[in-house]
Amino acid sequence: MTNRLTKLLLMLLAFSVTAHSKAAVIDTAIITTNASGSLNSIAGTGNIDSLLTISENASFNYFTVELTGFVTNPDYLGLPQSLTLSFWDSSLTNGAGLYWNLNTGIYLGKTFTVSSSEYSSVYDHMLNLISGSSNPVPLIRTGMSWSFGGIDGSATASFLVTAHGDIAPVPLPASIWFFGAGLLGIFSFQKRRAESIHTS
Repeated sequence: MTNRLTKLLLMLLAFSVTAHSKAAVIDTAIITTNASGSLNSIAGTGNIDSLLTISENASFNYFTVELTGFVTNPDYLGLPQSLTLSFWDSSLTNGAGLYWNLNTGIYLGKTFTVSSSEYSSVYDHMLNLISGSSNPVPLIRTGMSWSFGGIDGSATASFLVTAHGDIAPVPLPASIWFFGAGLLGIFSFQKRRAESIHTS
């Protein structure tokens, strides 16, 4: 029993010393946009359901934006030929967007990686979707177009925004080591006592 406990303590020590940060999903949020107008082109605005939160033991690296839902009225319109999700400052003088189109493919599940090197201007705006940012939350806008016109229509698009980064392992509290050392001492004492009784 003593040997097993000693091995366990050594394994815990090795884990606490060698464990590294792991790439992981830090937080997610949903952006919902509503557009309306006279086809073939409609536009509208959107909102994020909650700001992204980066915990103390995490470091943020990049976003992904996934098209997760699309509903039209009339319902037969289907997915548009182009779809834009844009982020603007409060004065609407500076913005940047992600563009879905027939060349890149428009379908549910389509995902963009938004990092400082990919879509950097969008990345700069989206940083303000993180809780605690010093700048105002960007205004979210959307635009959609079809190849035909002549009717009024509307559409709601949903996007899953995910913050990716590295999460550091939570270090083992010192109390675990004191508890383990105490158990080791108890088992050692019991073993010596048993050996003493056996030899007497």
